[in-house]
Amino acid sequence: MKWCADVGGVGNGTVASAIEYVKTMGIEALSVAWGTQPSYREKGLIEFEPIKAMKDEILAAGVEWGPMVAWAPRDLPTGAEAEAHFANLRKNFEVMAAVGTETVVMFPPGKLDTPWDEVVAYYTPLIAIAEEFKIKVGLHGHGRFMPSKVQWQLMNDVPSPYNGLTLCSGNIFHGDGEAMYDSTYEFAKAGKVFFSHVRNVKKGEGEKEYWLDQGDVDLPRFIAALKAGGYNGYVRSEHLPTDMYRTFKPGNNGVSDLGTAFSLGYLRHLIK
Repeated sequence: MKWCADVGGVGNGTVASAIEYVKTMGIEALSVAWGTQPSYREKGLIEFEPIKAMKDEILAAGVEWGPMVAWAPRDLPTGAEAEAHFANLRKNFEVMAAVGTETVVMFPPGKLDTPWDEVVAYYTPLIAIAEEFKIKVGLHGHGRFMPSKVQWQLMNDVPSPYNGLTLCSGNIFHGDGEAMYDSTYEFAKAGKVFFSHVRNVKKGEGEKEYWLDQGDVDLPRFIAALKAGGYNGYVRSEHLPTDMYRTFKPGNNGVSDLGTAFSLGYLRHLIK
């Protein structure tokens, strides 16, 4: 396994500072979120030239181009709105393919009470677009998608080699409890883990941040299950006590400089 950090998650928010950070720390790859792109915030579209320039800068520094990151809508579009949404989605996948992106981390569609058939109706054309451009979609288990049985259900209802997971150690613990280690192994063995987020949590405390050695998740066991199942992709840490997701201001220190450094030291010997 190899380590990945996010542009905007370390350094001062710029590509150059993220590169400097990961080069200093020995981190192998950087990922980029759609939401960091001005064109996406303005029009819902990512553009080829800025993404290509970012990738070229990252590769020129000897750093790998990791997954991109996107968010499916919580309010699922219908009618003409859905047609426009999927037209934009197709354009965004076309851009990712043109710059050579292999995986997108996708935060899940809908809300807790969204009817399941509507979730499947959204995910079916999404995965069809992914197949067209040969980009793997790694669903990040969140909300209703934390239990492994729900993740399997979506992959079974929309079957495709491009439909898989961004496996989050914290959320699968909330979904499966102690069964998470068996679930992790089965996902990895099936080739359905496309990326992994590593964090620790405590039962009943939701998103509350803990250092990796403090929560209820046995992270050495989690990593061992990934490895036993044959996963050899990227991992990254998230939700550490020093991570400033809600208070980060570009130009100051990064969202996760200290948290990433701690996590790297804690996990490096486990992921080899």
